[in-house]
Formats: sequence, C-alpha cells, structure tokens
Amino acid sequence: MYAFNKLQQEDGTWCFEMNGIHLVFGSFFVRSGLHWMESPEQAIAFFNIEGNLYGLSNSTNTSRTAEAFYDVMFSQYAYFNEETFSERFFREYGFTQCNKSWQLEVRDHLGVKNHFEFRPGAGWYYNNRLLKRQPGNVGDLVHLHAQKTGAFLKRISFKNKQE
Repeated sequence: MYAFNKLQQEDGTWCFEMNGIHLVFGSFFVRSGLHWMESPEQAIAFFNIEGNLYGLSNSTNTSRTAEAFYDVMFSQYAYFNEETFSERFFREYGFTQCNKSWQLEVRDHLGVKNHFEFRPGAGWYYNNRLLKRQPGNVGDLVHLHAQKTGAFLKRISFKNKQE
C-alpha cells in the first residue's frame, strides 16, 4: 500500500497525492494492501511540471487500483521530470557507478558496443564524447538511446515505493 496523502472533496470524490502526482476518483475500498477503485474508468491522474499540466484518463479501465494507476502516471512523470537523473533512476535502468559517474554499456542492432555515461556537473557522454545536445529528462534520454542503439532503454528492476 502506497502512502498517499488522501483528501475527500466536497463532491465525494477522492484526491490521492504522492510525489506531486494527483489521482482523482470516486469511492474505493482497501483489500490485500491495495486501494481498489470502485469506478476505475472515471479516474484521472495529473501532475504539473514548470507550469505545464500533464494528465491521463483511466477511461479504458486498465488500472483497477490506485497503486497501479499511480505507477502508470509515474512513468509519465519520470519521462518529463528533469530531476529523475538520480541514483535510483540509474540503478533501475542498469547503470553502474564508476568513480564519480554513472555508466551503461549497450549493444546496437549490429552488435557494436556503445557507452552512455553521466558525469555530475559535466553532463552526458556517448562513447566518451560530450553530447552537444544534452538530454534534459528521461524522455530525451530514451529517444537518444533509441536513436543510437535501435532499442528502447528499459527498466531492469523495480523497487517498491514507500508505504
């Protein structure tokens, strides 16, 4: 069960918030440590980064719990949030810490080894060359990775969020 900040609105809907991500939906119940939404198709989620509002509807009813819907929205949040280049991010995406940098070796579609490296204070390097256009967020990095390797940058592990 995630440690959401919960607030019931005057109209009876609930607003769950955690780490800047807001979920709004009707009634819910708790079972097996999860917040089950009674009408998940009516749920929405949103966050705000630098005055830009990003939102998502659960109209397809794909997420039945607040936790699952939060995870979907968190992937969008991480895509746009510049502060996601953290130790947690690097570990989840398979980077290794070497001296004072984070490194990832990958092979492209031809089997050629490539090297991504983030040096705090200096920026992103590709095959030991400073990138002229620096990725500003995870989305930029994902696009760069796909462009260079022909593959998608994938999360290799998932740590449970705090209760």
